Formats: sequence, structure tokens, C-alpha cells
Amino acid sequence: MSTVEPYDRSRLIDSKGRPVVGNVINSENVLPLLNHGYNKYNLEQEIKLVPPLSFDKILDAPVSMVANLNIQPGDDGFIFWFVTSSIVPLISACVAPIANMISIIGLAESWRADTSTGKIISDPADLRVLNILSLCFGLIGNISLFVNFRTTKMYIIAQTISIFSWIMACILLLIAVLLLAYREISDTQVATEGYWLSGFTIVFYFSCTVTMSLNCMGFIMGKYPPLLNLNKSERGLMIYTACLALWLVIGALVVKHLVVDISYGAGLYFCMVSVLTIGLGDILPRKDGAKAFILIFSLVGVILLGLVISMIRQVSHNTEQPVFLWHRMEVERKKVLKIIEKRGYTLTNEDAFKIMRKIDHKSKAEKEMYGLLVTLLVFCIFWLIGACVFHYIENWSYFESVYFCLLCLITIGYGDFAPETALGRVFFITWAISAVPLMTILISNMGDTLFGTSGVKQLILEIKYSIQSLLSTTTKSLSSDPIIHDLEAFQSSSSSGSQIKPDPGIDDVLDGTSQIYRVNHWKNSLSDFSDVGLAEKVKTHRKGLVNILEFLNQLKPLIEDTLDTPSMEYDHEQWSKLIRTLKKFEDIEFSPMTWLGDDSPLRLPLQEPNYFISRIFFRIESELLTLIKTSDQELEDLLKVGQQNGPKNGPENGPENGPENGLQSQEED
Repeated sequence: MSTVEPYDRSRLIDSKGRPVVGNVINSENVLPLLNHGYNKYNLEQEIKLVPPLSFDKILDAPVSMVANLNIQPGDDGFIFWFVTSSIVPLISACVAPIANMISIIGLAESWRADTSTGKIISDPADLRVLNILSLCFGLIGNISLFVNFRTTKMYIIAQTISIFSWIMACILLLIAVLLLAYREISDTQVATEGYWLSGFTIVFYFSCTVTMSLNCMGFIMGKYPPLLNLNKSERGLMIYTACLALWLVIGALVVKHLVVDISYGAGLYFCMVSVLTIGLGDILPRKDGAKAFILIFSLVGVILLGLVISMIRQVSHNTEQPVFLWHRMEVERKKVLKIIEKRGYTLTNEDAFKIMRKIDHKSKAEKEMYGLLVTLLVFCIFWLIGACVFHYIENWSYFESVYFCLLCLITIGYGDFAPETALGRVFFITWAISAVPLMTILISNMGDTLFGTSGVKQLILEIKYSIQSLLSTTTKSLSSDPIIHDLEAFQSSSSSGSQIKPDPGIDDVLDGTSQIYRVNHWKNSLSDFSDVGLAEKVKTHRKGLVNILEFLNQLKPLIEDTLDTPSMEYDHEQWSKLIRTLKKFEDIEFSPMTWLGDDSPLRLPLQEPNYFISRIFFRIESELLTLIKTSDQELEDLLKVGQQNGPKNGPENGPENGPENGLQSQEED
């Protein structure tokens, strides 16, 4: 692993000129970006240059979230702790508002009803007090979580308050439920939706306690600093979820009074069926006022649900998948490096580049396939287990339950089957609010896998890589791995007998920053401003302008690529050409470890057009600054020459007085 150079990284600035904050400036994950260009210059020079693009525009992954961890992609346990630091808090952010929602409805509705008449029986005062206290603690825990999401300065305090509040809410509500179950409910009474909603609330509060305790454990073990490892979109997910939960509570309370012979729990069930666009038809608004309210409620509810689903999908595509891909690439790269070192393989530069590309493509294929398989597995679990629960609760056949659940998942809902028992409707509320959005995400992921890249051809490639990877894992044979197979093929076909040289570092290949501002200082003598000297200076300036023009020509197709296909991948010839343009040398000898080593930019999930745009933009700016600095030095030398020769030459000397007159006119300008 590369060592971090002892630079004062507080000098780094982003594309808006603001200091780069957070652990990203101290992370080894981004060393290939810190070791050259704007970042290296700003670490070394007094005058700072503002880069055209920030880290998150160059990397196709949330670099700040990865940098917050004290372990690197490719290390054992990285995925677990990344999920614990970022995804686990999101689970609590989605579950906690739902828990508060059903807790409110559970408090609003009595927990018992007469079996023969269906008349509601009031709850004992002590149970209602316990229920109220539980709701208060649950709300405090949710508010503390919201504060923790909005600011990173109160992590320890907010975590303690949230966990303690949810534990108290669980205990108080559990006592109330057990007391009613063993002391109050008789053979002539039946539990209502409110009772079962309170039971599910206990499960949700307990889930939030476990998830946030797990997140806190990672901080205690030193895996990440005291913060919730979230980005802006993830922080917004809790707001949309809370808004949706509040809107469902309002809908349930209003529907209870607009629809005849309906309870608060049934009202929440009706609102959930409406928002999820299932429309079972077992509860219908008859009055005009109820119909008018449902129109407004359903429209706003569908919009809020769409925002929640959109945020979940955005988190999946922009956070989880890129980080999992990054980790998988690092695992494969380290495995290849160990094999090269162990077997003493010799590779050409092009072969090393192709191996790195193979690692990238294999990792992407496996990520897409595994992601699709996991989503299908979770979907089947929701579908089949949900059907099993409805089978026993509603006394349907298992086939009828499977039929009902699938129609609800794809939001058809013919209405020939609908839950009628209190427990069945409560289970439907908690099951459908998770299962139906999951179905939407599944369809979206399948569309991305099949049509987002190369369609069926890409799918076949992913299946091929998955089978080869599985075969390699089950047989424990490296020869089954396609990357190792190519590595052995490159080794057997290589005609060079030279050994792999130590990695010179990608910054030695790409950069040359220390030479950018090395300006030739001319002697303060009149001979420097003779016709020959002036011609040389003009040639030097012209060469710098030609370099800038060449950089601009290289920049044009890159800008088009980043607008059309920011995930564009360049081949070895294109990379070599662009690097030679940056370095301004015709022939560069690369080491194979330049592409496979720790300083290789290909080990990062790069947006390659943006990467080269930033690099070329830096070269243009550097050349311009070099020309300006050279011109300033020449002007200073010319002034000195004019001051030395001016008194010796009178007006009658004619041309010899030219430089002084020229300088005077420049000073007047």
C-alpha cells in the first residue's frame, strides 16, 4: 500500500474554491487523485488553483463516504462496516417513522371489541398511560435520529437518546400488550387492529434499537468516526418517509369520520391500499365528501411514495452499487498482484492494462448479476412468506394466498381476495409498504441490467462471469477464473524475459508538476535582447501556445464524451496518447505495475472523461501560468537593461533608444 506523503492536506480546495473537509483528504483510497494535478500542486504551492471538477465528479462512487471508514476497499470486513455505517442508519430512518405512524393509530383505537356485537370496549386507564408513554418515547427517539441525520456534531448524544428512547418504548408497550392479553381479553372479546398495530410497533422499535446499536458499535470499535456516514440524498430519505407516514396518519384519522362503520386501523389499511395503487375495493367511500378527500389524499400520497421509491433507488445506484463494485475490483486486483509476485510473471504494459480492464469488467458483471439475484431472492421471500402468513390468518388456500400476494405486488388488485380479519389487515399494512416499493426497484434493476448496457449480450456475459466465479470458488482452482486464465495466457505468449520493475508511481508518469514552474531565467545583458535572443524567446512562447492549442484539441472530444457517456472507457492506445500529450514526451516507458499498482488510476471507479478533463485543464492552466511568469521575468530583465543603457544613449542614437522608449510606453499603458 502506498504511504501517505506528509503534506498539509488542509490546503486542498474543491471546484468552488472552498477547503475540502472531511476524512477524504487523509484517505489512502484517493491517493491516485492526490498525487498529481491540482491536488499535488495545492499541497506544495502557496498559491492555490481551483480545479474544474471535484472528487465526486471524477469518481463514480461516493468517495467521501468510503474515506470516512478506517478500512480500505478490498480489506476483509469492508462491506460489512460500510453497510453498518451508511445503510443501517437508513433502515432506522425508514422504519422509525412507520413505527410512529402505526403507534399513533394503535393509541387512537381501543384494543378490544365485543365478539357478538362488534362494539368497541374502552381500554383500562393504566394501559392507555403505558401506550401514551411508549408513543412519547418513540417520538423522542425519532426526533433525536432526525437531529443526528441533520448534523454530525451530536452523534454520541443523539445515538444515546434514540437507543434509550426506543428501548423504553419497547418495554412500556410490551408490558401493555402482555397485560391486556393475559388479564383483560376474555372469550367474548376479540383484539382489534389497534392491538395488533401495537404489537407490530414493538417489533419496529426493537429493529431500530438493534440497527442503531450496531452502528454505534462500529464507532466504538474505531471503524469510523462519530458520524452517520450519509450523503445529501440519503439524509433526504428520512424526510420523505416521515412526510409519507404523517400523511397516512392524517388520512386514517379523516377516513374514520368520513366512511361509515370503519375503525382507525381499517382507515389506515384503506389509505395504504389507495397510496400503493392496489385498490382492492373491499372498503369504498360512498359520500361525496369522502370521495373528494380521497382524490386529494391519493394524489399527494402517490407523489410522496414515488419520492421515497426514487430516493431508495438513487441510494442503491449511487451509493451501494458503486462502493460494492470498488471493493470487488480491489479484491480481484490484490489477488492478481499476489499471483504475479508468487509465480514471477512478466507482463507487457498493454497486457497489464488489459488485465486491469478485465478486472473491471468482471467486477461489474458480478455486481450486476449478484445484485439482481439478491433482489429476486428478497422479492421471493416477501412474496412466498407473505402468502404463507395470509394462508394461516385468512384461512385461504396457499395457492390463493400466492395469487393474492403477487397481484398486490404488481399493484393489480382485482378485489376477489382481500384481508378481512384485524390481524390480516395490520399485517397487510406492514407487509405491503415494504413489498410494493421493492417490486418497483426490482423492475428498475432488471431494466438497467438488460437494457442499460448491451442488453442480452451483457446479460450472457454476466452469467458467464458468475458461473466461472462460482466454479472457481467451489473447486478452489485458480485456473477456472477468467482473469487468471488470461494472466497465464499473457505470460505464455510473452517474448520478453525481463522482470517486472518496481512501480515508479503513476504520478511519475502522468505528472511532472515540479517542472511546470521551472522557468529559464535569462541573464540581464543586452545580448539577451538581440535579434537572436528575441527569436529564441518568441519560439519558446510559440511552443507554449502550441502546447495549449494541443491540449484544447484533446479537450474537445473529452467534453463530448462526458456529456454523452460519462462512463466511457478508453483503451490502452487512447490512454497512452492522452498521457503522452500531458507529459509532452513522445516515448514513455511504462511499468506494468503502473496499471496494476496502488497508485494506478484504474484501481478507482473513474469517470475517465472527467478525469482527463481535469488533468488537461490543469496542464492548460499550468502552461498559461508558465508563459505569464516567463513574460514577467523577461519584462523585469528588459527594464533592468533599459535602466543600464538608457543614460549612455542620447536621442541621437536612434535605434539604441528603442527599448527604453518601448518600456516607457509600456509603463504608460
